[in-house]
Amino acid sequence: MKRFADARAAIVAMLFLRAAAALAAPDPEKLRALDAAYQAGILGKEEYEAKKRELGRSAAAPGSKGTPAAAPSPAPVVGAKSAGVYRMRLVRVMDKQGFGEPVEVFRMLVPSDWKVEDSVQWDATQMGCPANIVKITFRATAPDGLMAFESFPAYTWQWTDDPMMQPILQQQAANRTGCPPHPVLDATNFVRNLVIPAVRRGAQMGAVEPVPGVAQAEQRVLTQQVQPLIQAGYMRGIRVDAVKARLGYTVAGRGGG
Repeated sequence: MKRFADARAAIVAMLFLRAAAALAAPDPEKLRALDAAYQAGILGKEEYEAKKRELGRSAAAPGSKGTPAAAPSPAPVVGAKSAGVYRMRLVRVMDKQGFGEPVEVFRMLVPSDWKVEDSVQWDATQMGCPANIVKITFRATAPDGLMAFESFPAYTWQWTDDPMMQPILQQQAANRTGCPPHPVLDATNFVRNLVIPAVRRGAQMGAVEPVPGVAQAEQRVLTQQVQPLIQAGYMRGIRVDAVKARLGYTVAGRGGG
């Protein structure tokens, strides 16, 4: 009987240790999200390591080792955030113009007290450049007006280095039978010369950093999409460039970047 009792005690001890280890381990979902952000180039190595250490400290905080702390009574949730609780609402962006009846374009969760503005417009002047026909804009703004998430319409253009072909491209654009002509730009100059004048006129462009993970992921997707054109000889290849940039401008009477 003693041998069985010892075995039961050992099993209980092992289960206890496993439970303690599970309680002390960082949230695997948060770790995966952190790893994905690092691999995509969104986080630098130092920032990634700091956030990873912070996750470890949070997991090892008092009440997370062995015996979980007693759950506090839930506090009333006021606005979008209270006592570490976020209230979100589902927002659906609808195309009310292009299909005779509303069609969902995309959906996302935003903080419940943020203001949402969205628009889906069909531009008939771009019939010669199908990629520019549908213009989707979306903005979710915090109550103080100083924090927001915003997306802008995609923009497609065409170019050739052949001086004989350039007037033809210009004529196609004038006749609405082709995309606007513009010299090829890398991501940095695209933001500086096209994006800022269109959506943040007067903003000052600060630090610019490449985001290789985003570029590589998009490169894989686009290469698969255009592979038939490459194989047929219509395209020689495709190259993706991605950057993140810090802009300085005034919002609600306050400057920032």
